[in-house]
This record gives sequence, C-alpha cells and structure tokens, in this order.
Amino acid sequence: SDGEQSLTPRGFSQLMKAIEPVARAIGRGVR
Repeated sequence: SDGEQSLTPRGFSQLMKAIEPVARAIGRGVR
C-alpha cells in the first residue's frame, strides 16, 4: 500500500522520536 513506501526523512525522524524512550529503557536494561 502507499503507506509502505521507502521511509522518508520526515517519517524517519518521527520513528526515532517514538523509539527513543524504548531505546533508553533497553539501554538501561542491558546495563
């Protein structure tokens, strides 16, 4: 579908914002 096109810079930045808290939690879990 149209929503599954290659990731745009805008979409990527939104994705990073969404992942950031999860990545922090994982980082703490590893250490």
